[in-house]
Amino acid sequence: MSKLGEVTSKISDLLAPLSSEDQQRVVHAALTLLGNAPQRTIPDSSSPAASQQREGTINVVTAELGADSCRKILVAAAVHLALFEGKSKWTKQEWISRAAEARDWKTVYSPQVSRDLGRLIKTGAIVERSKDTFSLPSSTLLEMQSKF
Repeated sequence: MSKLGEVTSKISDLLAPLSSEDQQRVVHAALTLLGNAPQRTIPDSSSPAASQQREGTINVVTAELGADSCRKILVAAAVHLALFEGKSKWTKQEWISRAAEARDWKTVYSPQVSRDLGRLIKTGAIVERSKDTFSLPSSTLLEMQSKF
């Protein structure tokens, strides 16, 4: 069996017990982590895919996650970039800018950002793909997809 066949067989076996919706989430999350996320298009409102489109600001995410600290708002910003903007990875500047857009962002958080970014990376809550380029770990991405 070819390498492609082996991989396809393994993936099929792993996805089989999941619902169709969860299968799509897992495949999309895997592609996103690999940097190959399918381009999001605005679906026709009558299509089933329309219900999967996420709309909202960073404030929607911070409210849902109960983000009330610098670190939690940074996580909410990462979730917003990944799920609402469809980005598989983002720069440090994009990330901080998105966090600063949150209604609950306080100017006193600015000096904490570097420390909290480091802690998020160290704990595995965020993955540093390369210098100043970040993404969500697959487990977090899947968990957040089910929340939003």
